[in-house]
Amino acid sequence: MLVPTSAAVGWEVVATTLAAAAAVRVAVVALGAEGPPGEGLLEHLATWAELRDGAADPLSLDEATELVSTLARTHGLVLVAGAKGLLVPASRAGWTVADLAVALGAPVAVIAGDGPDAANHTTMALGVLDARGLTGAVISVGAEPVDTPLEPAGHIPTGAARKDEGDPAAAARALLHPMLHASAGRPKSANPPPMAPPPPPTVPGPATSGKRVILLLGAVFVTMSLVVTGLAFCERSAPRDEATMVTGFDAPAPARTSWTGPLPMPRPPRPPAVICPEYRTGVTPAKPVPAATARVDAAWRRIEKWLAAKAPAARNSLRPPASAEAVQGAQQRMSVAFPPDLVASLLRHDGAEAGGFDLPFMHRPMSVAEIPGAWWEMCGVTGRISVEDDEWWNKGYVPFAAAGDGGYLLADQRPGSHGRVGEFYNESGVDFTRWPASIADLLELTATSLETGRPFAGRYRPVITNGTVDWEVLVSPSSRPSR
Repeated sequence: MLVPTSAAVGWEVVATTLAAAAAVRVAVVALGAEGPPGEGLLEHLATWAELRDGAADPLSLDEATELVSTLARTHGLVLVAGAKGLLVPASRAGWTVADLAVALGAPVAVIAGDGPDAANHTTMALGVLDARGLTGAVISVGAEPVDTPLEPAGHIPTGAARKDEGDPAAAARALLHPMLHASAGRPKSANPPPMAPPPPPTVPGPATSGKRVILLLGAVFVTMSLVVTGLAFCERSAPRDEATMVTGFDAPAPARTSWTGPLPMPRPPRPPAVICPEYRTGVTPAKPVPAATARVDAAWRRIEKWLAAKAPAARNSLRPPASAEAVQGAQQRMSVAFPPDLVASLLRHDGAEAGGFDLPFMHRPMSVAEIPGAWWEMCGVTGRISVEDDEWWNKGYVPFAAAGDGGYLLADQRPGSHGRVGEFYNESGVDFTRWPASIADLLELTATSLETGRPFAGRYRPVITNGTVDWEVLVSPSSRPSR
């Protein structure tokens, strides 16, 4: 599984290098890819496939698992690229790339960029894998200077190595640790036998490198640091500014890697079930309250009317209502009663499709199926870092909108907090300053900002782009960097 830590990090350069280095037939299965792959990747592949929902029915997790397993019978290496991230739904059925990795028992290559948030985003992704019992590798792709943006996926700039300038396969193998040279399976030059029964399904084993590698991109070298982890990823005695990755294979442990940016000091881990107990008795799920429902419905009607007239693509991204049973089930699993205005909002719209309508600043409303999973993952990360629950995350926080970079808008359901809105960011924890006192307030202020064009909270101005809504940043909050 190849999963970038953010939308700014391309996965094709990593897939191209792994495919070029392989001595066997390679297949790439893309989830959420936008358009076909570049020629640089295609020339090393036996098979390219994109998995998407059909118009009649969404693609189920079982179907996706079977399709990937079928390719594994005839290919020595199958790379599944989750272009939009670990926890973004890959289908209308609601399953994610992380769910598919669990179903396949496949290792995950977390692809990180070289920006100032790379270490924090990577740490979050490793926490997701660790909580699900998955193994994998970290691949950091960067260019000099550090703040130079990555080239678009599939773009080969002038000055890059060309096919006629040498042997791309040999060059790729020289860049990668030998354990990443896929060699078990039908060679690239062999054709499938016409009537021979397929070999038993195989899934690539865990990636096993802690070696820094360099990939030439453009006129500069693109650094790829591969750190294999068993995902007990922070050595318990490591200093605050370092993270030690623990290998999951019989090989010398990789050298300690210094990270930029803060990293919480690890402490003895606590299981997620200790941090966030599920299905506790005595918790009464919230049900619709007439006053809250009236406010939320009125705010959504204003938003829907404006979107239909000004940004139809964003209007079409709003999902149909969630069922009352699903909303109740999410609360029971989390052992947290939702605020009544969140219940009313979910019963109006079960979140929004990715790439459609966002609440300010860039928070996509989440579906009721996504909320417990995000909550559980955050609880798992909290159990492994040395912070008090209220300093970074708390079991009473209910995420309801996702920023796509590990950030969330949440409703504070700790005792006495009454569902006030806060923003979570992995570098600074939760910030409640400048956010409304409730989700109903948030929706009303969003509607007013759309209707009048006035900035939301004086910070984010709505801008129409290609039939959807972007939020222009006017003032970046001092509590966290602007995304």
